[in-house]
Amino acid sequence: MGADSAGNIWVGLHEAGKLMKIDFETTKMTLYNPPTENSALYTAAGDPKTGIVWFSEQGADKLGRFDPKTESFTEFSVPNSESDDAED
Repeated sequence: MGADSAGNIWVGLHEAGKLMKIDFETTKMTLYNPPTENSALYTAAGDPKTGIVWFSEQGADKLGRFDPKTESFTEFSVPNSESDDAED
């Protein structure tokens, strides 16, 4: 979990595969669904300069970006966990 520049807390809900925002002022919790289902979100952190929230998707081998202003997601593929296998 990590905070953004407004003090909101962002949490990657691994089992649920969702991104959760905990509003700093109201303590309201809001869930967001990334484009890839069952992506096993994990680490989440807000960028203090841009306001963008970055997160890892362990179950999908992707990094995700969420723009809270537009509530839009962008996903970036990364090599899968087997890509560093010495036999390849």
